Amino acid sequence: MLTCKKCGTPLPKPLPECPVCHEKEPAGPLPNMAGKDYTDTYDPVAKEFELVRQKVRKTAYLLAFLAGFTGAPFFYLGYKRVGLWWLFTAIVLIALTVVLWPLQLYSYIIIGILVLAQVGLGLYILLNSNLKDASGELLK
Repeated sequence: MLTCKKCGTPLPKPLPECPVCHEKEPAGPLPNMAGKDYTDTYDPVAKEFELVRQKVRKTAYLLAFLAGFTGAPFFYLGYKRVGLWWLFTAIVLIALTVVLWPLQLYSYIIIGILVLAQVGLGLYILLNSNLKDASGELLK
């Protein structure tokens, strides 16, 4: 805490004059902030200075239509757990398709489910106007 060099009055900040004894510059000269280099105090890696890049709706939309069943748009938007579940489900359904290929009707049903999920996710991203990414930012 700063104090007046003449009377010892505690000062909340550097003042041009002491409120008690009216000493000029009681805590020493006021700092000149003009031209000060702030690179010492700014840490771009620190959590409070983390930059958030806003996600683009078109990219999420294209990912949903091209590879939506794999969870790619969820990974893009930052929803890693949901993306992992979609990826796991896609792997299981593709494995079922390979196993059931001799029974072609079932494999076509599974492929149809994958395509419908992909198209449905793409339409949801396209039509939802207040869709947000994992950091809470609206999509551009």
